[in-house]
Amino acid sequence: MLSVIRSWKKNGSWKNAQKSFFILLFGFTITLLLAWYVLNTEHTIATTKFKASCDEIAIKISAQLEINAQLLRTGAAFFEGSDSITRDEWRLFNQITAISKDFPGIQGF
Repeated sequence: MLSVIRSWKKNGSWKNAQKSFFILLFGFTITLLLAWYVLNTEHTIATTKFKASCDEIAIKISAQLEINAQLLRTGAAFFEGSDSITRDEWRLFNQITAISKDFPGIQGF
């Protein structure tokens, strides 16, 4: 190996080898910097999208919980307004409020 380097120095190829090595090193450095930049940018974009999705889901859950709470308050107010409620009155209440139609899957009404 040492003899190859000595022969390069005599022929002038050593300077070309040095230039080639530094160009290669420079290319690797630029490649690593660009890869780091792209990775960092993609991570930031993905984090932002994830947070936006989480916020949207939280808003939808809060809205649905508020609707359910309002329905419970409506039923509680109906019971508070009367000493006793018959099945017919409860059926009429459900038909008027259209809870089963507007909110399918809600049980207890």
